[in-house]
Amino acid sequence: MASVFSFTIYRKGLKRALPGLVIWLMISAALLALALLFFPTLVQSGLHETVTEAVGAFPEDLLETFGLSQLPDFTDYTYYLTWVLQIVFLIGCLYAAWLGAVSMVKLESDDTLLMIYAQPVWRCGIVISRLLCRATLLLIYQAVLFFLTQSLGGELVMDPSFGGGLLRVFASFYLVELLYLCIGALLSLFLGHVSHAAAAAFGLLLITVLFGIASMAVPGMSWMGLLSPYGAFPVSTLLVSQGEAVVYWVLAACCLFFSTLVCVRFHFKDMNV
Repeated sequence: MASVFSFTIYRKGLKRALPGLVIWLMISAALLALALLFFPTLVQSGLHETVTEAVGAFPEDLLETFGLSQLPDFTDYTYYLTWVLQIVFLIGCLYAAWLGAVSMVKLESDDTLLMIYAQPVWRCGIVISRLLCRATLLLIYQAVLFFLTQSLGGELVMDPSFGGGLLRVFASFYLVELLYLCIGALLSLFLGHVSHAAAAAFGLLLITVLFGIASMAVPGMSWMGLLSPYGAFPVSTLLVSQGEAVVYWVLAACCLFFSTLVCVRFHFKDMNV
């Protein structure tokens, strides 16, 4: 009897994707560790005071025009950590989009489709098994980065609630990355070959980031922020307080919606066996 989940598909998907996970983790973890370890040197260098003095020589009107009237203080650890985590988050979103973009088209680009069709599982079950496999990879990715940030950054923060705030940040990151995974999986079903997946993933991330920038920079275009899940959670706010619960529910509903579309599209798609 056909089922809606195949542990064989799930296990083989994890085994094949683990080398890629290691590579992405090495990149993200190296960037995160270097940035956090560099912070004490940044504070002692006096760079912020030097830049402030140099910028202060310019007229105030000119500084306001270019948005330099108030320089970011990277010697404040919370502010510095916010910027670092946003960059790491961007890499995680790209990884999630790539995982989604290769998830379904890869079935037609290698010899796994016949093996999968031999399993007692519905077509929808194939999608569920593949997406759960990738969701597990993202969970491992976020868990490693969370413990790395906690171990390296926790020593620089005296606030005992730092761990809870950091957990909220990475939980939010995971939910957003799941959405990129689901959208990428839908795009995957319209790609001709697995070699197109990287371009599709990068295009998806670039478009959504541009939507977020336009929503903040262009008057009257704030609604475009809804199309940019990358900007859904402000890191600085989550470090000290709970996020808006409705945002979590909206993102979860979007994940369910796009994963359903993937199931429907895959069910009616003529696969090249």
